[in-house]
Amino acid sequence: MADLPEREDMVMHRKTGSSQAALAAVGLAALLLLPALSRPAAAAPVIWNFTRIHPAKGAWGTTVRLYGYGFRKGAVKVYFSGQLLVPVAVHKRVIVVKVPAGSASGWFEVHQAGRQLRAPVVFQVKNKPSITGISPTSGPPGIWVTVRGAHLHRGLRFWIGRSKVRHVYVNQTTYKILIHNGLRSGRLFWAPDRRRRRTRLFFKIARFPVLQGFSPTRGYYGDRITLKGLSFCARAKVYLNGREVPVVRRVRDRQVVVKLPRTARTGRFELECFGKRVTHADELEVVPPYAEVQGITPSAGSGRRWVTVVGVGLSPRDRFWLGSRSLRSKFVSSREVKVFVPAGAPSARLYYQSFGKRFRSAFTYTVYSPPRISSFKPASAWFGQYVTLHGRNFCPTVRVWLGGRRLPVVRRKGHTQLVVQIPRGATSAKFTVRCLKWRASSPRKLRLQAPKAGVSRVAPLQVPPGSQVTVTGFNLRPADRFYLGRVRLPAAFESSTRVLLTVPRAARTGLLVHESFGRRTRTRFRIRVGWPRPRVGSFTPKVAWHGDVITLKGSKICDGPIVRLGGKLAPVVASTGGTIEVTVPSGSRGGRFTVKCHNHKVAVPGRLRLVAPFAQITSIFPKAGPWGTWITLTGRNFRKGDRFWLGRTVLRQVRHMSAVEVRVKVPRGAPGGRIVVLSRGRRTVTRHLFRLVFPTPVVTRLKPARGWWGDYVTILGKRFCAKPVVRFGNRVSFDLLRTDSGTIKARVPKRSRTGRVEVRCHGKVGRSAKAFVVARPQARIVDVFPDRGPPKRWINVTGRNLDRIQKMWVNHRKYGRVELVIKRVSKTRLRAYIPAGCKGGALEIQTYKRRKTTSFAYIVPRKYRNQ
Repeated sequence: MADLPEREDMVMHRKTGSSQAALAAVGLAALLLLPALSRPAAAAPVIWNFTRIHPAKGAWGTTVRLYGYGFRKGAVKVYFSGQLLVPVAVHKRVIVVKVPAGSASGWFEVHQAGRQLRAPVVFQVKNKPSITGISPTSGPPGIWVTVRGAHLHRGLRFWIGRSKVRHVYVNQTTYKILIHNGLRSGRLFWAPDRRRRRTRLFFKIARFPVLQGFSPTRGYYGDRITLKGLSFCARAKVYLNGREVPVVRRVRDRQVVVKLPRTARTGRFELECFGKRVTHADELEVVPPYAEVQGITPSAGSGRRWVTVVGVGLSPRDRFWLGSRSLRSKFVSSREVKVFVPAGAPSARLYYQSFGKRFRSAFTYTVYSPPRISSFKPASAWFGQYVTLHGRNFCPTVRVWLGGRRLPVVRRKGHTQLVVQIPRGATSAKFTVRCLKWRASSPRKLRLQAPKAGVSRVAPLQVPPGSQVTVTGFNLRPADRFYLGRVRLPAAFESSTRVLLTVPRAARTGLLVHESFGRRTRTRFRIRVGWPRPRVGSFTPKVAWHGDVITLKGSKICDGPIVRLGGKLAPVVASTGGTIEVTVPSGSRGGRFTVKCHNHKVAVPGRLRLVAPFAQITSIFPKAGPWGTWITLTGRNFRKGDRFWLGRTVLRQVRHMSAVEVRVKVPRGAPGGRIVVLSRGRRTVTRHLFRLVFPTPVVTRLKPARGWWGDYVTILGKRFCAKPVVRFGNRVSFDLLRTDSGTIKARVPKRSRTGRVEVRCHGKVGRSAKAFVVARPQARIVDVFPDRGPPKRWINVTGRNLDRIQKMWVNHRKYGRVELVIKRVSKTRLRAYIPAGCKGGALEIQTYKRRKTTSFAYIVPRKYRNQ
């Protein structure tokens, strides 16, 4: 190992290209120096050398190792392109350094012990651009995104996904790229050279935020407000009146929770994302949480006591007043505070102060005083009656006694009146009231005395058994009893002045007896029990026929009267107290009526005369119309044997609806005229005239609206007669079919021209709104199948108006024209036969004696042409 420096030195000289003579000279010099080398080591000079570097090229910051020997820490200095470097590490055989940033290609040099050696090769500085990150990683279109990296240079290109983006060079570590509209989320691609490279960075397209609202809409210092919306970014900032509000929590991209600071004031929220602020129309109202009083317990009582105030948001700083009187308070919780009502405090409303603002509550505390009874009315009463006590200071919990018996309070009017009811078993005594700890008595006693009852009116005084009688009086009670002789009458109590009595069947005529409070009193009213005699004075009509209804008029008619006409029983249709409706029985010859009610029989004055009725027409509808119109005849006394005429024309179609209605049909060919009726052998010419009027036909639509001679056209409309005349322009169509009053199918006549279509009915003409276009429908081929093959086969031709084709050929430019046999299947389908010997060619058709070459052909291959 002692000769390693010499060996390495020899290697170095060999690399520098020294000659054999130089090596010999060096060996000779070494031999001459052997005596000197045998001296002590302290006297020998230090030997070091710089042999090579690794790596020989790299970017800024690259770690480079300088190899050699004899390096000493603290004595060695390293330079790169003349710039002094601080070594990372120094060992005897290697020095570790880093290429400084901003340097260009140059030499490494090592200086030690007054000697400076340069590296054998130049270090090539080659910086590779790299990307480390983007900011932000998401955002909406229109923002600039910062791309950060190292060794960036002009000429780089960038993509988001497959879309190229606009970029701006800033410096060696920064680029700016623009997110344009229509860009989709994707990875960042870039081209540091000619190749497009993919990075691990991803940019997400986001929308600008939308602030939909916030809750609650009112708050105070320290309260949390939740902002709701859409597309909130991850670092969204919130401002209130231009001042930033701290964000406490975020819920995905839809909610942001903020906490109101002490500097918060009423105003609008603003949310900032991607450098843009959005706001909401509503304002946040920053107000203190004022307390709210919701009740007091108790709401009334004496002074010198604690009262509980119940509410929301109560605090120890709140103050309370009863009217203008300040109250002491004890804070229990935010829902309850106790206040002390002092002695002598008046009844007044409760006031309170919260956060320096005074409020008026909706509750009043009533301070009670000793009660007092001044009087009562009436001075005397009976069981069940009401007595009103007058006085003052009657509390809501007042209790009332009459002697030693407690009375229920029926009604109270403020604190000055009480209404009580006298119970059964009470005795004459003073009234006593008690409120809280106070007691008061009335100045005199209540005298209990039964009231006098009486009857002032009874109606009616003459009734049949089972009827009701109305009794009017005073001080009547439900327990009162009524008698007619010895028979008790059932009573229905309505009020103290009105009672309804029912007269039973066993009752007889006598005086009415009234029993009240155990005393019976004979009244001055006599009730006569019996059926009244009916009175029938007249009847209408005086002349009628069998089956007609006769009305008998009178009074006091019973519910089920029996009526006879002559000796025959007349059926009763309806009966009231003043009228009887009966039907004239068949077979009767007229005469007088007799009415029987119970045991009374009454003869009706006057005689009924029977006369056979004739049919009469009072009105007709309609009064005009065409043939086939049904005329409704309204009148009376119609029957099925009646006959009718319209002028001199007999109306044979007659429908008998009832005795007051008949329907007849106007026959074809009948003229207008008066209605004539023959009823029961009597012929009557009425004054009712029917006019014959035909409606004007209306043409609404033509289907189709164009065609050629011989085509069928459907005419749609209304009021078409049975035998219409149809014209196409100036030509009459004789081939037509009327389906109903709104549809006619007609054929376009020959030599007709474009014009309106007319429908004529009974001299009335209806024309179409648009003209019917007369045009030749040209045939058109759409497809031919098959279009190639051997002859002697059928081919299918599809298209339009193929039924117009008169002839068809296959025309070959070399072999000539061959006519085909055709079979018309429909307007859109045709079959043609390719005859033997056909060589193929273009298809020709003839329509309306004109030939036309189509764009379709039938091709016959060479192998089939000889068939």
